[in-house]
Amino acid sequence: MPTVLRVIGVNQRLRESTLADLIIETVPTWCSILIHFDSSRVEPRPFVESLESFFIEASDDEEIPLRSRLVTLPVLYGGEVGPDLEFVAKVNGVPLHEAIRRLSEGTHFVGMISFISGQANCMWLEPEMVLATPKYETPRTMTPEGTVGLGGSSVALYSVPSPGGFQMVGRLPVPVYSPYPLLAEFELTPILLRVGDRLRLRAIERTEYDDILQSVREGRYRFDIQEEDDLRLGAGADGRCNGSHRSKKPRFEHDSPGPRQARVHRVRHTARWCRGSLPHRLANAMVGNQAGAATLEMMLIGASFEVLQTTTIAWTGPVTPVRVNGAEAPTGKPLQVSPGDTVSFGKAAVGCFGYVAFAGGLDGVTALGSRSTYIPGRLGGHFGRALRSGDVLKTVEAPHDAVPWSPPDRFVEWPRHSQVLRFVRGPQSEYFTERGYRTFTSEPYEVSPRSNRIAYRLRGPAPAEKERTADTGSGATDIVEDGNLVGAIQMAGGVEPICMGRDCPSTGAYAKIGCLISVDVCRLAQLQPGDVARFEEVSVEEAHRVAKDVRRMVAQFGRLGP
Repeated sequence: MPTVLRVIGVNQRLRESTLADLIIETVPTWCSILIHFDSSRVEPRPFVESLESFFIEASDDEEIPLRSRLVTLPVLYGGEVGPDLEFVAKVNGVPLHEAIRRLSEGTHFVGMISFISGQANCMWLEPEMVLATPKYETPRTMTPEGTVGLGGSSVALYSVPSPGGFQMVGRLPVPVYSPYPLLAEFELTPILLRVGDRLRLRAIERTEYDDILQSVREGRYRFDIQEEDDLRLGAGADGRCNGSHRSKKPRFEHDSPGPRQARVHRVRHTARWCRGSLPHRLANAMVGNQAGAATLEMMLIGASFEVLQTTTIAWTGPVTPVRVNGAEAPTGKPLQVSPGDTVSFGKAAVGCFGYVAFAGGLDGVTALGSRSTYIPGRLGGHFGRALRSGDVLKTVEAPHDAVPWSPPDRFVEWPRHSQVLRFVRGPQSEYFTERGYRTFTSEPYEVSPRSNRIAYRLRGPAPAEKERTADTGSGATDIVEDGNLVGAIQMAGGVEPICMGRDCPSTGAYAKIGCLISVDVCRLAQLQPGDVARFEEVSVEEAHRVAKDVRRMVAQFGRLGP
């Protein structure tokens, strides 16, 4: 508990400091802060040194003011909605009714809103109530909305259907996240809970569960929320942290290359460059759009659409047959289409994610400053969901000075060269042996059919992990929830590499053996299920060099002739 309070306080101070203008986003977790910044605008080394100085100077014993509400939520435990409850009771050596009593009568502190949109992660405030359990060795690809999960000694409330590795012990009949509000509590914010809230998870029976579900659908349900109390919580000095993470001091992570050792706090860095997909940027350049204009994304099997107004289109990504009114269309070139034309894309022969750009860019709902669709959070784009047959998409008017452009073939083909994926070691490299790293970099790994835009699951030999200490409830590579970034390579259960994709959760609870350099995230996205790739470890300096080379290439988009 003292560690998370200190993380909350330090994160608050960081957001108010002179460094805040250089930061895109921070992700505070139980024992660490992940810091996102743009290394193309900020020189990484001096910025990291400034961060180190800031963390060293941060007070260890400062009191942290928190506004805390007491929120009581109803939960149906066990049975088909909580199939892992009996396992949790067994590993803790208690009867089933005692496990339910501890979950429902204990008070939980909301320390993070993380992982996926609006998900709350909590810890018990009463040590005598704590239950602890290993996480799934192979995480689920989908967890039902409202699931109450337990992993290590952390309780998670799954806010939307999402992947997950926590043991499922029950389900809420009420939402904790609602971007399109049906209930009064969501009129000002889509997220019900706040960091600092105290939470009770009251046990209910099936009849009450069904009644509450109905009242939610009808918009009649009202939450049991006691108004805020002013709390001043001392962060303490021992720095201890519940759960299975080995580090006894907070770690502060950021997403530009490193790693280096600070005098007091470990600062790990991993190589990233841009958040946008390079094929997406290239398609926009081909029709004269700005890099951030909204495009149409297709995965593997293609799509078809009817043109309703004259426009210019271009497509990039996989090798796929493209036809206009049944006639084969040239690839790698912008193409003008007219009302009534039918444009169809077949199954990708090589590659996976394709992008179609329209002159001016697609119009749509803007969320968090972007027209991108974030399907797990039901945000942005076209009603926050995947497209369906019959949907009509509008475009933004193209600027008068927009000029179509045909790129060199090497620009179009570059993302498909994905046989070798480069990564920077860490940030939890201490969980793996050198022999494990040799295995990881010498053996092939195959993309599993269970992969999606959230994460790419790989099949291959398990890198050897170091022997664990006797942490209660720990799996082979379980950690307390830690910041995730696109390209992070989690090792679930010590056996399954999972590479984080564009829609990855903001946090994860498995040790990360490394992080892909950002330009190779685009290459990872072009691997189909069954494709094979190898991993190559590179230095931070090499990651920087590659990023600069690709920035120079992107700077030529729209300028260099074929």
